Formats: sequence, C-alpha cells, structure tokens
Amino acid sequence: MTIWETIGKIYESTIFVYGLILLTTYALLAIFSFIAVRAYARKDKFHEPDVLMSSPLAPGVTVLAPAFNEGLTIIFNVRSLLTLNYTNYEIIIVNDGSTDDSLEQLINEFELVPVDFAYNAKIQTKPVRRIYKSSNPAYAKLMVIDKVNGKSKADAVNAGINAAAHPHFVCTDVDCIRIKTPSRN
Repeated sequence: MTIWETIGKIYESTIFVYGLILLTTYALLAIFSFIAVRAYARKDKFHEPDVLMSSPLAPGVTVLAPAFNEGLTIIFNVRSLLTLNYTNYEIIIVNDGSTDDSLEQLINEFELVPVDFAYNAKIQTKPVRRIYKSSNPAYAKLMVIDKVNGKSKADAVNAGINAAAHPHFVCTDVDCIRIKTPSRN
C-alpha cells in the first residue's frame, strides 16, 4: 500500500466519521425539538385566550360602528357585536343621519332612552342630535349616537371617538357580522 492510498483511506474515513457525527447530531436535535414542542403544547393548554381576554387588567376598548340606512340588518348585527368575548368594552353605534327606520328599530329593540351625556367635541363633526343608552342592564355596554349626516364615514367615527370612554378603539361597519368560532379543547 502506497502512501497515497493510506492518505486516501484516512481521508475517506474522516469524511465518513464527520458525516456520521453530523447526521447523529441532526437526529438528536430533531428528537429533542419534538420533545420540547410536545412539552410546550401540554403546558400551553393552561394559557387559554379566554382567561387572558376576561382579565380585569385588560385595557378598555371602544368598538365604533357607524350606521347609515342599515334597517334590514341592524338588530342582528348589533346583537352580534354585543357578544364580544372581552371584559372591558363598550359598543358605540353612530346613526349617521339614516333616512330609514334604523334608529327606531334600535330604540325599540334595545330599550334605548335619551340620556344627558357630557359629549366633549374634541374632534369637530356634524351636530349630534341625541345620545341613547339602554334602560335594560343587559345592554349596558351599548350606546347609540344620533347625528346629522356628515357625508362620510370619518365624520361618524369622529363623533364616536368624542363619546368613547376608553382610550383604545376599533372601528368596524355595523354590517360586519361576527361569527362565533368554536373554542379549542
């Protein structure tokens, strides 16, 4: 056997051992990763989002929903908004000068009565006619603002921001329907 053949065999053996060590390391990493992911998944079962969302420390959120001539679906959609799974929220429906019976439907369905409300117009909007709250405690999180049509969704949203009790808000359309998803087990 020549020296070159010996060097070749040593080189082949070194490459084989290196490859074997590399494959063994990757296989061990895959096994340990699988074990860690399973342990995390078992531990994460106890961190349900429902627990976090119902915490009294959750920040307050105002849901603003402008409505213009939504008489066909407004009751169903407001009921949908009232089913939010969150502790500290309010729903403000802004009737932006509807010419149909949207406001009347809201008043009748949710037992709304006009209230004296300290409306602070920090953002200029078209005039607010009245502010309504429900006389039924089941709808305590609902407020309806009736205002002159401002010809834009932004004007209605700004009126809702002026009346918002919470520093955080989300704006949606009143005709966006919330569909309940099944909770994970």
